[in-house]
Amino acid sequence: MDEEVEGTTENFDIIEMNTQIHEYVKLPKVTNIKTNSKKQRMREDENTKKYFIDDKGRRATSDVGGSKVARGIENRSLYEIEAQGELSDFINILKILESFREIKAVNVASGLLPRGREKKKFSYLEDEITNRKYIVAIVELFNGKRYRVLEIERENRSLSILILSTKSNVDWTSIIQNALMSLVDKNGTWLKEIITYIETKGVTVKKIKHSRKNVYHKAENLLKKLLNTQ
Repeated sequence: MDEEVEGTTENFDIIEMNTQIHEYVKLPKVTNIKTNSKKQRMREDENTKKYFIDDKGRRATSDVGGSKVARGIENRSLYEIEAQGELSDFINILKILESFREIKAVNVASGLLPRGREKKKFSYLEDEITNRKYIVAIVELFNGKRYRVLEIERENRSLSILILSTKSNVDWTSIIQNALMSLVDKNGTWLKEIITYIETKGVTVKKIKHSRKNVYHKAENLLKKLLNTQ
């Protein structure tokens, strides 16, 4: 508006345009799309979250009688587990296994081997200080079958991986903890009596020997064993 144009009067109101402020706000729209798939991407970048778990091996005691009871095996996502050495290799095998089209989901639980009835050497690594660890992988296939895959930190031992499966409802925590206790008492060997104990609980047991082949081949071999296990 210009006060100098024809038709203006002394009472003409001048509008100061430079004192006016115009603000325009466009709010973002966020859409949450739910999916049933538990698959997670394999690629890592600077935005990938990592979790470091420090298990001190602490256990609770029951309120009645003071008997020691093992803590339940708590399942976690495959990508929440940080492992080193041989167990790191096993985690990488599971990550590849999860990418196969036959696999619906893979969750894991990890812990320390029990000390046994006495302070057994196998409870610790060769330095006799570091506690030996184990990992239990819960593998679910799209055909509805479920398996427990048990790996022990070997440290140069020829200790097989166990594949456990059953069509019945069983107390997996009790079965696995008792099997680990027996393994420690037998100085780190899957003796026939340990396998027989597991089988008496209605659980099928298969062994997988470790090989020197690459991780992808090991994952394929594990998948083949799972598909051939009833």
